[in-house]
Amino acid sequence: FPSHDIMNTLFKKGAAPKTVPSVWAFRSLEALKAAPEAADWLPVLEHSATKEATWIQVVLGPEPVWVYAGSSITARYGIDTSSRELEAWRKAGHALGQLASSRKWSQVQTRFPDGPDLHLALLEGLVLSNYRFDKYLSSARSKDAALPLQVYPVGVDKKALAEMYRLTEAVCMARDWVNEPQAYMDAARLASVFKEQGKKLS
Repeated sequence: FPSHDIMNTLFKKGAAPKTVPSVWAFRSLEALKAAPEAADWLPVLEHSATKEATWIQVVLGPEPVWVYAGSSITARYGIDTSSRELEAWRKAGHALGQLASSRKWSQVQTRFPDGPDLHLALLEGLVLSNYRFDKYLSSARSKDAALPLQVYPVGVDKKALAEMYRLTEAVCMARDWVNEPQAYMDAARLASVFKEQGKKLS
């Protein structure tokens, strides 16, 4: 244990190569409109049928930019408004993971100018969307399912990023235990796994 490959999503330091797809996230459509970087994007975005809570491709140069404006509609669950907003951005990260998979990206650069905490939630959703339980798949099918993705997060605190990454590792570990067949993961084996992880994590 664990059988998941959480390292399938790797965070890279420094500037991303110019050919790496760039994604920009904004807390709201109003925040996007107020951002100086978005001045050239607005004519394209204004012609989009869905301006909020969707990744929209903007092509104005050699490489396209993807833009996401948060919606006033947050997740339906959470103990307070802040928690619901964080969960909404985790879902946006999941959507970004699906976009990266459909486009077969191997690298992506993320920017979130007006929300460092929300940027972390976005990255958390992106990492968790890359979870695979492929312990019982053939090696060929396992390779097909795994899409390694390198992420260049701009402006994210390294300590906070490391803490988020440890949290996602724990979540994926728990998912692995739940996904095991009951005939295999009985009470005795689960106790043994807990003991093994306790030793490993001190």
